[in-house]
Amino acid sequence: MTTLTVEQFLSLEPTDKTQRKGLGNGLYGLIIPKNKKKKNSKFSGKYFYWKNSKFEKRIGACNKISEKQARKKVLEFQDWVRQGKSIKSLGQPEPKDTATFKDAADGWFNSSDVQEFLSAVTIQNYKNQLYNQAMPLIGADTLIKDLMWRDETRGKEIVMNMLKTLRKGRTGEQARKVLGVCRQVFDYAIESGWMSQGSNPAVLPRKWKQVKGHNPSITWQEVPQFLYDLKMNEPNGTYEVQMVVKMMLMTALRAAAVTQLRWSWIKEVEGIKCFAIPPFIEIDGKKVPVSGVKRNTYDIKKGIARPLFVPITDQMEELLDDIRHKTKHTDYVFLSPRGKKYPHVCPDAPNKHLRELGYKGKLTAHGWRSVFYTAGQEVLNTNLQIIKRQMGHVIGDKVQQAYDRSEHLVARKDFLEKWCNALVDKGLVIA
Repeated sequence: MTTLTVEQFLSLEPTDKTQRKGLGNGLYGLIIPKNKKKKNSKFSGKYFYWKNSKFEKRIGACNKISEKQARKKVLEFQDWVRQGKSIKSLGQPEPKDTATFKDAADGWFNSSDVQEFLSAVTIQNYKNQLYNQAMPLIGADTLIKDLMWRDETRGKEIVMNMLKTLRKGRTGEQARKVLGVCRQVFDYAIESGWMSQGSNPAVLPRKWKQVKGHNPSITWQEVPQFLYDLKMNEPNGTYEVQMVVKMMLMTALRAAAVTQLRWSWIKEVEGIKCFAIPPFIEIDGKKVPVSGVKRNTYDIKKGIARPLFVPITDQMEELLDDIRHKTKHTDYVFLSPRGKKYPHVCPDAPNKHLRELGYKGKLTAHGWRSVFYTAGQEVLNTNLQIIKRQMGHVIGDKVQQAYDRSEHLVARKDFLEKWCNALVDKGLVIA
């Protein structure tokens, strides 16, 4: 940007393009041309602006504010930012002196980032973690200014005491989740100008070694016995739940995704019949993420999140043919005849059925994905990238995700055919 004196800037004539000229020490001038399509262009003219590496703020029109007043404003802005405050909050009342942890929690929880772009299950989990676990320990009426991570405040101490309490007798995973929710609440408080930049107290301790509990799983050698137990169905699980579990075994989809499969999602993609599970569905004009697909919230907002494609094998087709006569009149493949909370089989049903089959502590729906991941490589000699794509993982770093549009559906269909055949050989009875 060219640097001029204010006198030189004011002597410039407008052109058909916007002109931006530096005036020194963070002050710059902007000349906005008239819009030829409008007789009276409201914003045309010369203006003083302030800008640094992060912020930009208009000071005023050059015919209404002097250079001296403009430079005084620049010093005021620089001092404000030096204190770690957002320039957006300058000139506004500072609610941080009276804002409480509950004010910040309510503001964040009721924001569109939470209510419009997260699944109902995630929202309920966040609500429990925030209001039932964090708030009683931090204190609903604790002032936000007292929770900042500063030498003169106890914010870090209060949050660390909360973590110690939540970790008692547990692995630490739940405490970590609660801390993550609190971190987002404090980020909201910072954005609102209630806390200064860099004062978020919900930072994970470096020395905190997490012992994460993995979902229990079985080995490939134990699969025949499991499939036998599934076939015998001693707890008398319903037909719909049995079929959901079988589809889960063949696809390795997350339970939340497989239970809500829809007939309308069956499409032909690149000549291959698939379930094309969308990243979101629209409800009352809002984009609601489809549970179990795990796509980035901001990709969903921008409309660039990609569907999860599941090639349909002969065995899956056999299962669909068997259940079609019972559910084809609705959109849900696994319609729940007694569903109250969900129109489809409850996402918790597969895990409940596995427990009733005698696999409590031995296998979960998510743990089956470990069998798929491991045996896919060791037994079927399949490329790991193909397996991960089929499991719904987003492949690669941000650059690869931005440019790589490949789906490898032919290879994935071939892998799933081999996988389903292997399950049948191990004792899976489809219908």
